[in-house]
Amino acid sequence: MKTYDFNKWTVSHASALNGEFVEEISAEVPGAVQLDYAKAKNYPPYWYEENFKLFKWTEDEYFLYKTTLDFSAGEGERAILTFEGIDYGYIIRIDGKILREGEGMFSPVFLDVTSYSGKKHNLEVVIKPIPKRPGTPEKRDQASASCKPASSYGWDWHPRLVPSGIWKPVTLTVGKGRAYDLTVSYRLSDDLKTATVNVSAKTVGNEKITLNLFDEKGASVYTDSKTFDENGVSFDFTVSDIALWYPRGYGKQSLYTVVLETENGDRIKKRIGFRRTKLVRNFDDVTPAEQTFPKTRYSAPATLEINGIKVFAKGSNWVNTEIFPSLMTENRYRELIDM
Repeated sequence: MKTYDFNKWTVSHASALNGEFVEEISAEVPGAVQLDYAKAKNYPPYWYEENFKLFKWTEDEYFLYKTTLDFSAGEGERAILTFEGIDYGYIIRIDGKILREGEGMFSPVFLDVTSYSGKKHNLEVVIKPIPKRPGTPEKRDQASASCKPASSYGWDWHPRLVPSGIWKPVTLTVGKGRAYDLTVSYRLSDDLKTATVNVSAKTVGNEKITLNLFDEKGASVYTDSKTFDENGVSFDFTVSDIALWYPRGYGKQSLYTVVLETENGDRIKKRIGFRRTKLVRNFDDVTPAEQTFPKTRYSAPATLEINGIKVFAKGSNWVNTEIFPSLMTENRYRELIDM
């Protein structure tokens, strides 16, 4: 399996999709267009005083990322171009041809680009203006038009600075039969002892692929093999005597690992915890608030239930750790969580 990285990107902007894109500068991917222009224009720190207002112009602009697609695929090999995260609405083009148009900063994009092997091509990603709920004031109410963090639109602890751009890595992998975009779903029996499981993935090529489900000790509790095709691959099976996952303090956090591996060694995996979650209405326990002081809350109208056990849901208030999510690292997350 060969992996190609994209090291040289540029970005420019325009007031309309078919307008003239100007101010082409070097871009960091993963990153954010606001950070690129802050660097190019020598903006002062965005987190100081009211410097965030310098970024207001970026909200309604179209941005155009450019790079070169240059790779070679041998006989029987397929090339998959992967965008792990694009924020928010986007158009992906090669040599001006639209390959995908969509939205969603948390939804990866997988494209089979095998046909572009052997020559250099222009790869472009257009980032649309940030989504805003029509007719709403310039406050966080505008965020209801998307699945972006509402705090970016302005909060008491967050200035109005709404990021956009390619915020997660972009990679190109070339090899023989491939499986990607692994999805696992299941349904537990009423007695919580048996799980009916579906494992599916998108595929390219025509290869034998093996599924393994491993328990928390690494023992295989289910295995099967199939030959996949361009329509993907899907496994349906039942597992008995499963170890359930419980919230901390209520039982063990038993985790299983799903692994799909092709005969050429390409593998993808995902961890899952079997559990049944219910939000249970407490119809018999809703009482009016007291009319005299001191007032009290209503009784809880609903209870979270995990594996038949009512759970008192509690936690900490975790807010955005960075205005620009591309700046966060795993080490920084761990440092903050430990604190």
